[in-house]
Amino acid sequence: MDRQIVKVYVRAGSNKGERLLSFQPPNEVPQSEWLERGFAFDGNSVVASVTAKTYVAKDSKTGQQWISDFHGQEGILPGEWAVSWSLTKALQDVEGWLVKWLESLGYAVEFA
Repeated sequence: MDRQIVKVYVRAGSNKGERLLSFQPPNEVPQSEWLERGFAFDGNSVVASVTAKTYVAKDSKTGQQWISDFHGQEGILPGEWAVSWSLTKALQDVEGWLVKWLESLGYAVEFA
């Protein structure tokens, strides 16, 4: 069975060290869920800004995951993780989560 492809575009943002992920969201996912998961709407696309401070948070009780950032709270993160986190690691974290989440909904992901 062929799965519908979600093509994710990754581009440099307007700020140094920022990347923007944008794609047309599947219609089956309610708009409110995209907002809860950390995305914004821009026309007919959803977008997310990723910097070195971005990561995927998880609620330990519900398992809900969303894009978040440190907001200057690196001190609460364990050991070297907070020190060694980079834009590349942040992109990997967000992109990896996005792929798993969309695949769990029945979609294939392709990066452009």
